[in-house]
Amino acid sequence: MSKARSLQALNVMVGVRQREVERAADELKTKHALLQRYRNNISLLEQLGAPPSAGQAVFSSSQAMNMSAYKGQLSQIKLSQQQDLALSEADAELSRQSLLAARLKREAMAQVHDAAARHLLREMERREQKHADEAAGLSWQRQTPRF
Repeated sequence: MSKARSLQALNVMVGVRQREVERAADELKTKHALLQRYRNNISLLEQLGAPPSAGQAVFSSSQAMNMSAYKGQLSQIKLSQQQDLALSEADAELSRQSLLAARLKREAMAQVHDAAARHLLREMERREQKHADEAAGLSWQRQTPRF
């Protein structure tokens, strides 16, 4: 494979790695939105389970039982949301690590690509210099008188 084609292949690989980074970043962004949703749910459940204010006194035992059952259900839902939040935080951490790994792979591939591009450029410059030197040598030989 020619050096120009291998440089093109490296360029394609850098593009693939960039898309992997973008996909991982989108996935992490989605997971952060889910985390925020869980946090908002927990906050709302805490507000709903707050003790009634002074003006909202319980008047009967049936209301007290109903309130107790309601708070019990809220507590279970809140616990479930907290567990889901903890699992989602762990999942988001894995996604963050995946994003970091994808960025490192992309950077490594970009460095390989840049090194190959610099090498190819130096090689082309050497060929051009060699051609120019040969042309100058021929020109000098034509101008010098022969005895």
